[in-house]
Amino acid sequence: MSATTATTMTTFDDSAEADPAAVELWDLIHHTPRFSSSQKDRTLYHPLLIQPEPRQKDAITTKTRNDDLVDSDFCNQQGGENAVCKNVDAKTLPLGEQIKIAIANGVKSDGFDGATHVQMKDLHNSTALTTSRNIASPTSTLDPYAFIYNDSHSQPDGSPSKILSHRDDQLQPGVQVEDSNRTGAGEMHNEMNRRSAEHSFVVCADTQFGMRDLNESWEFELEISRRTVAKINQMRPLPAFVSVCGDLVDMEFSFYENKPKSPFSMDMCHEIQDKQNKDFQDAWGQLDDRVALVCLCGNHDVGNRPTKTSIQRFNRAFGDDYLSFWCNGTFNVVVNTNTFSNPDGAPELLDQQLEWLERELKNAKECGADQIFAFGHHPWFLYDEDEVKDDLVGVSPFPKEWGPPPSPDAGFPDHYFHIKRENRQLALNLFREYGVTASFC
Repeated sequence: MSATTATTMTTFDDSAEADPAAVELWDLIHHTPRFSSSQKDRTLYHPLLIQPEPRQKDAITTKTRNDDLVDSDFCNQQGGENAVCKNVDAKTLPLGEQIKIAIANGVKSDGFDGATHVQMKDLHNSTALTTSRNIASPTSTLDPYAFIYNDSHSQPDGSPSKILSHRDDQLQPGVQVEDSNRTGAGEMHNEMNRRSAEHSFVVCADTQFGMRDLNESWEFELEISRRTVAKINQMRPLPAFVSVCGDLVDMEFSFYENKPKSPFSMDMCHEIQDKQNKDFQDAWGQLDDRVALVCLCGNHDVGNRPTKTSIQRFNRAFGDDYLSFWCNGTFNVVVNTNTFSNPDGAPELLDQQLEWLERELKNAKECGADQIFAFGHHPWFLYDEDEVKDDLVGVSPFPKEWGPPPSPDAGFPDHYFHIKRENRQLALNLFREYGVTASFC
């Protein structure tokens, strides 16, 4: 099927049944997943951060990330196990899988089977990789190289492409290098393999739409997010990803549930939270398509005592509350720290996350991750990893926009922000055992 066919799908009558392969092709080319469509299956989906594929149950051979793969090997890998390779004829795969492989490898097709030239450029630094290999073209008109890099590429009808467009000054000068170890014959590039000497990412937190005006309005916070996104989009080179470490919005029903004379009912709280989530998505949806976005949940997203229901509300809006992903040979694990802060509302969820966390960290270490980074909302501790509540005597004042404080010493006590020692050690012991480099919050 040609790209022209996919383009004409927009004119189909809604009642017509679309070709599933055409729908998948359209989504692959024209859609950068965000929020719930990018945070799923406990990993991160983004067209420029290709993750190892899920493990094949009927796989025959296991290989580590450093093994050279023979031509036509199709590699799959999932947390807790080494990469699994299976000899597969690419032509026999579904069209969607062929397109994924082509996009992952940056194949520039001439429309014929046989030798194709592959050029892999790194948008996030100055390195470009080139190699040649035998890869059968899945289509005769799709040009994934243009999909990623070329806004002058024309669609078959002559109209300009809208696919991940960029201006020429947005890219750093490239240096051509040969790297047969990283892009060997038949190997599908993914982020478990190091592709460049360095990369960058942005960490921010507490966008907290509605905090200043106590959820009566949130234009102030919305404007800060808009300006932040604009600044990130101007960075050169672009960061590989942005992690927003929780408290995306301020409204969460449990903060008003037992409040005397609460101005908000449960239905009002949910309605306001949904509106704040939508405005957050609108603002952060303007992030450059080439930059992946990771959204974490904070206590103002799921409550100080999170429950399965409150976490499911976050899942519907933003996707998985904990996940992992590779980026340029580094492993990144995103933790829902709210279940560590207070697991009483859903203790089984903490147990499930701990089991998952150890499996992912063990896998990262076995696969030779260059670095392992952790991301969460709460700081694991404020001053010392053995601190307890009685050690924390400080107070942070309430925002001045909330009006005069009820007493001179009113504010947030320090112990409000950290995680109890017995819960924090569950994570920190795993971080030490498997060599986590740094934890961001």
